[in-house]
Amino acid sequence: MSPASTRLPRLGGGELSLPTPGQLTWMIFTKASCPTCRWAAPYFQRMHELYGDTGLSVVAIAQGDEADERTFVNELGLTYPVALEPSPWSFAAAHGLTTVPTSLLVDTSGDTTLMSPGFSRDDLLDVASRAAAAGGGELRSPFPEGVDVPAFRPG
Repeated sequence: MSPASTRLPRLGGGELSLPTPGQLTWMIFTKASCPTCRWAAPYFQRMHELYGDTGLSVVAIAQGDEADERTFVNELGLTYPVALEPSPWSFAAAHGLTTVPTSLLVDTSGDTTLMSPGFSRDDLLDVASRAAAAGGGELRSPFPEGVDVPAFRPG
């Protein structure tokens, strides 16, 4: 299934084309006021650090107030690109999203190959596996060794 594509304002200035043309793109719809989003963001950051240079474009689509989203990003030290989607969230609606966080994995052809509402440990590992394969590297875990990560957290 090919997702809708768009250009959204980027937190910090400029615009982002979504999904990233020609790249494996992991789009994470999020909001600063969402407890699960705050809890999961460090794992999303780790994915960016592990696979961002090997062909996985990690992009957040923030649905909150710009000032709140900037604070969220700064407090958590997030370095992946963040797009701002104003209400009524038409880009999210075009993908059938009803909750945050929800992530979509879009392949290089522009087809959505995974939709994951809430936080799913297995889906995150699946994205890591696909990113490693796409980049020709080895699979590296986004989870710190010894940390018990729950299988699922709802949004």
